Parts: sequence; structure tokens; C-alpha cells
Amino acid sequence: MALATLFLKPSLMKEFPKTLEEFEHTIGFHISSKISEISNEIPRHDYVQVEFLLRDCSRVLERCLAYRREYLDLDARAVARAAELKLFRLQRPILEAIESQGETQGVFEAENNGYISAETAFRSDVSALGKGFAEAYSGMKGTLQARRGLEESRLQLISQKWQNLAAHEDSIEAKSATTGHSLNYGDRARRVREFLIDDVTEAFLKSKAVNAGLKYLFGTEDSLPAPHSPDGSVNEDYLDELVDWCRRSVRNLETFTDRDIDVRYIVPVIGRRLSESNAKQFVTTVTDAAYKSAFASNSTTNLEIDLTNFFPPQIKKLRLRSVGISVVRADDDKPAGRALRYNAILFPPEIPDPFSVLGGSIARVPVLLTSITTDESVEMAEGTNTNNINPAGIWRLAIGTTVLTRGTNSPSKNAMTPLDLRLHLTISCQPSASLADWKDVALL
Repeated sequence: MALATLFLKPSLMKEFPKTLEEFEHTIGFHISSKISEISNEIPRHDYVQVEFLLRDCSRVLERCLAYRREYLDLDARAVARAAELKLFRLQRPILEAIESQGETQGVFEAENNGYISAETAFRSDVSALGKGFAEAYSGMKGTLQARRGLEESRLQLISQKWQNLAAHEDSIEAKSATTGHSLNYGDRARRVREFLIDDVTEAFLKSKAVNAGLKYLFGTEDSLPAPHSPDGSVNEDYLDELVDWCRRSVRNLETFTDRDIDVRYIVPVIGRRLSESNAKQFVTTVTDAAYKSAFASNSTTNLEIDLTNFFPPQIKKLRLRSVGISVVRADDDKPAGRALRYNAILFPPEIPDPFSVLGGSIARVPVLLTSITTDESVEMAEGTNTNNINPAGIWRLAIGTTVLTRGTNSPSKNAMTPLDLRLHLTISCQPSASLADWKDVALL
């Protein structure tokens, strides 16, 4: 059917332009042309959400394949309908002529004249035999007239039949050009094509974001298929190649995350740990002086928590899952201290902008944390603003110095500065499987 459609369409297009106008170009041509048009467009999607984006891509591409199947079916139907109509027009005069063949008026006249002559000759014979033949030929003239009437009626009915068939075909052709009619395959295909192109556009942009996300998270990328072949011709198989790319990316993501573990890090804001490179040095997040200076504020404390070098190099591919904050107070072992709660806004590290030619960065939406208390009850926040980002960077924290007592709505200034703040991080990562890499477990 596809080959027949391919070869028939050019000749039929000239004869039935209204029926086949939509199908002048293949659906592969429309898809590749659209992708070429938007190839430099920057995705609006959050590229680090690769799991969600890949799931959406799979769902959208399933719709694309269904739309394409529907479009190709309508294309084949339109071509088949035009071919049937053309065949009808070619065969009609031949078939009508064949059906109309029979005894002509000349044959009837010659036969009738013969009967008249025979009757006249036998009438002159007065014998009983002559009279009998005369009557026989007289009767044959009547039969001939009846045959002539039947033949004329048959020809009229044949003509009427072909006129009705032609009118029926013309009616169907008119309906095939009527907007909204079910027989208007071109109009139906145009609507399907619009849905298809819209979904292909979404799938392409999300795939572009996924490609950037896989490079950011796992240091690898698989180039998206090109809408044009190396010789510049349209890539008719672009949709199939994009589906293959998406399936391959899903499998790659499963492979990349096979060695994942989830670990909970509790990071003291003014805490410190030994540096792996120099056992006499400490890796600090916020210095004591900066911490005390920040909490001297009357309303809000602003801190920068630098975790750029905090995580040991044996842990690779860090991706944040959730984050929370707790406080350490001198009176946190007393009911009054445990009842105090703080509010804070936490700004995650910025992530690189993969689509910026200048190498810019993208700020993340902050995390709003309320009811911050001691380690006994940590409010962990999770969402797309923090999911999958690399926690090894500079965090910015704004925490209110005015505290609320749990169970009341009355703010009060508590003069006691917390001894420390603790950043709680749930992280997916891939630690080294080699024992030799872990020289000092204390560095974890």
C-alpha cells in the first residue's frame, strides 16, 4: 500500500488537488522541517529533572507514533479514494459501451423488412401452407417490435445507471472537499498533523534538556538525531530516530544509576573536618567570626555555606534529594530550648546554564523552611528546586533571629545565639568500591 501510494500520488495530485493537497509532502518532511526550525531554541524545562523529563518524553512520543499512524492511514485512504475515482472515470465509457452493445436499430429495420417481404409473398399463395407462413411472419413482426421496445428500455436503464454512479462519485468527491466531513481525509489529516507537530516539538525540546541533564549529572551525552541527512536532504526517519534515542537514554539512565546509594549528611555550619590533602588543615563551611557577626543582626541572619570542597573525592555523582536545617543551642536539653523554632530561607547552589554561550549559571528557587528546631525533629524539604542538583557548591541561608515558641504565635527575640546550625542533606551518590581509596573513613 505504501509503495502504491508513493507512485500513484504525483499523477493523482494534478487531477484531484483538493483531495490530496494536504498530502503533497510526507509527514516525515513536516516533522524534519519543524525540528530544523526550532533546532536552536532553548528548552524552558529544568534540565536536571532527567527522570521526569524522560518519562514525559516517552509518553509524548507514544502519542506521536499514534498520530503518525493515523496520518499515514488517512494519506493511504485519500490516495486510494482518488485512484478509485480515476479508475471509475477511465472505465465508465468502456463498460457503458460494452453493456450497451446489442441489436441496433438497423438490425431491427432489416429484420422487420424481411418479415414484411416474407408475409407479402406468402399472402399471394392461396394454399393453406402459404396462409400459415403469412400469419407466422406477421406474428414475428409483433415479436420484433416487443424486442425493440425492450432493447430501448434496457439502453435507457443502462444510461441511467451510469449517470447515477457518476453522480454518486461526484457527490463523494464534493464531500471529500467539505471541511469537517468524515470523508475529507485531507482536513482530518491536517488536524492530526498539527497535534503531531506540537507533540514532536515538545519531545524534541525535552530531549534536548535531558541530553544536557545527563551530561551535567553523569558526564555523558548522546547526540540527538539530526533533522537533515549529511547531504542536506530531509531526514524522513527523524521521529523513529528520536524514539530510538529516548529508549537508549532510558536504558543509559538505568545503567548510570545502578550503583547509586542514598546517604544522609549532617553538615555543621561552623563545623569542620580534616582535609584529605593535608591532615593538619580543616575544611570549614563558615568561620566562627563570620557566624557570630551574622547573628549579631537584629532581624535576619544571612550566611554563605561553602560546600564546594566539603565532600570527599571518593564519592562521585552527587545528586541532592532533600534538605533540612536544625539548630544546636546551649539549652536544647531543656524543654524551653527545645520549644523554640526558627524560620529560614535556603538558596541552593546555582547550576551551570548549558545553553548559554557565555557560560552563565541558573539560580534555583529557594527552599522555605519553617519550624526549625533541634536534631530531634528535622523538617526535610524536597522538590524540583533541589532534586538532582550537585550539593557541592555555595549555599546561601537567611534565617530569622526572632524565634517562636512552639504552640504559640507570639514572636520573641531570644538573645541566645545558637551554638551551631546543621544542614541535613539526603544525597544519592556513587562511592568508590575500592577499599584502597578509603585511607581514612573519618574523612567521610
